[in-house]
Amino acid sequence: MTEVYQGGQYHASILSAAVPAADNDAVTLDLECVGRQVAADVRAEYYPQPNSMQPLRDEVTTLGGRPAWVSEFRLSFKEPGLTATSELSAVAVIDVGKPTAAVLYVSIPDTHRRFDHVVDEVLDSVRPI
Repeated sequence: MTEVYQGGQYHASILSAAVPAADNDAVTLDLECVGRQVAADVRAEYYPQPNSMQPLRDEVTTLGGRPAWVSEFRLSFKEPGLTATSELSAVAVIDVGKPTAAVLYVSIPDTHRRFDHVVDEVLDSVRPI
């Protein structure tokens, strides 16, 4: 938790999950499509609206030796009573050899910019099994 405000608690986050990533009945994954959709969903559902996005990284890469899509961006927003006005975030979608992909989400509010380096450190630490 990075602050408490009238809307509740605000957090920095490191979360992981799995999402369907294969096209229809195919066994190949569309990491870019899924990654862009997860990033759009995160932006729409978990941040004050309206917000603006400054893309920093959108690319196919490898994480932990596995194919991945990484989106890194800074969202800017205003919410009454909230000190944070932007957040550095990254979404990674990783092919783990299944029809579902691993998803990793990292976010650091601007009130804690001294921890922005954690975004890259978390991405670099990925070791899918």
